[in-house]
Amino acid sequence: MASYHDWSDEPLGDYDTTITMLRSPFTTFGPELHWAAYHDGHMVGHLKLSFPEEEGSTLSMAKITVHPDFRRRGAATALLRNALPALRSRGRTTLDAWSLTKGGPGHQWAANRGFTPVHETVMQRLAINDVDGSLWDVPAVPGYRTISWNDSAPDELVASYAAVQDAIQDAPLGNTSFRYARWTIERVRQAEAARREKGIEQRVVVAVCESTGEVAGYTEVDLRRKDRALQLGTAVLPAHRGHGLGRLIKAQMARWLRSDRPELDRVLTTTASSNTHMIRVNHQIGFTTTRTMLVVSGSVDALEEQLNQGGQQDIGGVG
Repeated sequence: MASYHDWSDEPLGDYDTTITMLRSPFTTFGPELHWAAYHDGHMVGHLKLSFPEEEGSTLSMAKITVHPDFRRRGAATALLRNALPALRSRGRTTLDAWSLTKGGPGHQWAANRGFTPVHETVMQRLAINDVDGSLWDVPAVPGYRTISWNDSAPDELVASYAAVQDAIQDAPLGNTSFRYARWTIERVRQAEAARREKGIEQRVVVAVCESTGEVAGYTEVDLRRKDRALQLGTAVLPAHRGHGLGRLIKAQMARWLRSDRPELDRVLTTTASSNTHMIRVNHQIGFTTTRTMLVVSGSVDALEEQLNQGGQQDIGGVG
């Protein structure tokens, strides 16, 4: 229900980038289905539904994009109406939408459709070629060493790497029913293989505890776009918090990206508004906060009832 057009300060991807994103979607939220709305043979709207795969999930997640010239003409409503059978057949009773700019057109449309805010986040951006690199001069933390890799986690670290990724389970999620899937060695290796097959680079920096030889904290960056990196998970195990490991590994990641990705101009990350510690860490290494965003949620039953009461759309069709 958000449109990149509403992110006026965030450049759109080109054709090749868009195709890459469609062919190589993020797997965090499960399999995807897509619908398109047309007017006079031109696509004017798009709906993506994601279906989280954790056992017993009744949640689906939506992203609707409508061309600004065709808003308030029923395109988004028609897209959702056509997607209802897919929600029903998969047993989904709750529909969430993430990354709606607070106060923007997507937020307003969702409110009119009965969706309510359940979580608030901020988007932060690192202008990696413009920021003062001295912000990344973070001293080593006694008792820990850092290791970085792309492609695959070292065999001797993969078990503790999977365990530390599970530390993100306590990241604030507000009242959304979404829950992160549990990480295992098998899941780590499957994700790595899937990225290799699609030619997607992901970089990881970890902090390893010297006394145990196990990963204590990690940060990861997705590089499927040439001009933009997405900072994904960052977490430190509870027993190792309070030492500045998050700042250390994020700073090392930023320095690594600047050193050999000259075409990269920004790193984006999303953090819960209530996670003031991580927001502060990001600011310390040069990130700026660019917008506040919402997760909104609604009942599929209530949505269907409202959609069935609506009028016909002023578009050519949905497929």
